[in-house]
Amino acid sequence: MRSVPRPRYVWDYNIDETEFREILGGRLKIGRLDRDWAAVRVLENAPYEEIVRLIGFRSLVEEWPRWRSRVRSESRRRGLHFLVDWLPARHPEVLANKVSALIDRDEPKDMADIWGFCCVKRLSLPQALTGAAGKAAGIFPPDVARRLLSASKKDWEVIKWITAPEPDRFVSDLHGLGERLVLP
Repeated sequence: MRSVPRPRYVWDYNIDETEFREILGGRLKIGRLDRDWAAVRVLENAPYEEIVRLIGFRSLVEEWPRWRSRVRSESRRRGLHFLVDWLPARHPEVLANKVSALIDRDEPKDMADIWGFCCVKRLSLPQALTGAAGKAAGIFPPDVARRLLSASKKDWEVIKWITAPEPDRFVSDLHGLGERLVLP
């Protein structure tokens, strides 16, 4: 018999709380049960406060595009979509976190997120840099510009898009953001 209880959102799997949290944290994969599967289980079944505690606002905003289509409840999908749109607009530190990730991880998905926040949702990259400097010492506008100006169609190709922009537009928009950082 297991000594650790099973979370209520995995009633149909023989997984305890510790294993579920390892899967949700991306540290364990059991067959097809991975971080995305665990996050969708939480998003579909946990109370809001537990969603925030287990997933966090930052991960929710960053990973929602990948999870959105897998959440079956229309009400939850609408509410979470609202939250993901509202948070960056009302709390620009979410974009600041993305800027930090762009420099720290150097992954194309971070460029896609910055493109979405700045070019689609019209958030201010210079304001986010001010916020990022307080969160991650060493964020320097020319360094961010360097990364944005390095964007290419190859970056666009490796991103797992929900709704993909035209590759030329994506690259051009990121280059424009980078240029405006160094030539304000």
